[in-house]
Amino acid sequence: MLIASPAILSTLSASQAFGQRRASGPISDLVDVKDPTAKAVGYLEDFTKSKAAKGNKCSTCSLYVKGADKNGKEAGTCAIFPKKFVYGSAYCNSWAKKA
Repeated sequence: MLIASPAILSTLSASQAFGQRRASGPISDLVDVKDPTAKAVGYLEDFTKSKAAKGNKCSTCSLYVKGADKNGKEAGTCAIFPKKFVYGSAYCNSWAKKA
């Protein structure tokens, strides 16, 4: 019998919820660092400006799905920010290792 950890279940639930939100409408633009949710999770557009990142960034997070280039940088979608893009080189405190 395979038992999943709470962290894996949480990531899967967030990913599934993200898929449902994404289907409900178009993605508008980049997350604003001043957005209340961005502030709550410590979102930074450059992972090198966070000591907590320890080299981790959005593009290596399980909540991130690569999308399109924005302003000449890789950007994608994140389960935390529905209908917004985040930079692949960004970071927040909700970073979760890809399984």
